Amino acid sequence: LLLTGSEAFAVGDVRQKPTINSFTSYQLNDTVYLYNVAAQQFFLGANDWNTRASVGDKGYKVILVQTENGIELRDYVETQSAVKATFAAAVDGIWVDNSTEANRFWTFTQKGDAYLINNDLLSPELVLAWKGSADDTRLYLIDPATEGAGIEWKFVAPSVYEAYAAEQDVYAAGEALKEVLNQAEAINANVAAQVAIYENTASTAEELNQAVTDAKAAIEAREKEIAQEGIANASVANPADVT
Repeated sequence: LLLTGSEAFAVGDVRQKPTINSFTSYQLNDTVYLYNVAAQQFFLGANDWNTRASVGDKGYKVILVQTENGIELRDYVETQSAVKATFAAAVDGIWVDNSTEANRFWTFTQKGDAYLINNDLLSPELVLAWKGSADDTRLYLIDPATEGAGIEWKFVAPSVYEAYAAEQDVYAAGEALKEVLNQAEAINANVAAQVAIYENTASTAEELNQAVTDAKAAIEAREKEIAQEGIANASVANPADVT
């Protein structure tokens, strides 16, 4: 039985991707996480040089700081262990890692229970958005009327984010294990113990990650068995490939 598809597992039998259902209000000088409503993901630096403003399952801490020139969107750039500022070099070039660029000031406008984000100086009629394609997690300044785009943002408190992030670690580890178990199933590798860990919804991320390692070892052992079986069963009519 493969571990993919709704026929293999009922919805209640697999881990569900964690979601955010609790949001906080817009506040200056508070540490929060920015959440894109349409993408259901968080603001961070990723993609090009790991500093292109993007969305992802994990996010950067941000602080909205009022200065005499406007509001800076300051973010903790994890790859640099430093607080920088998000700026717009172009409508298709938003970056998270500078503190002196002119186009680093942003306006937050409430729309219902969410916010639109505009750059004060570069095309202020456009909004900061995810374009809506799973193949491109970068953020752009776009027309707010763009169909299918993620233009709305909400704020998530650190305590809510940290609980979500822990759940996300378990979910990601479970998904990685599911993929390896499917590979094992295809060659009839012995991964019964790892299947049990996958099916146990109380398994921790550490247990799931260890199960990935163990399942990969089982796959390697099975592949060696298959190779040896091929050699043992070789004949003139059915030669074995030993390359």
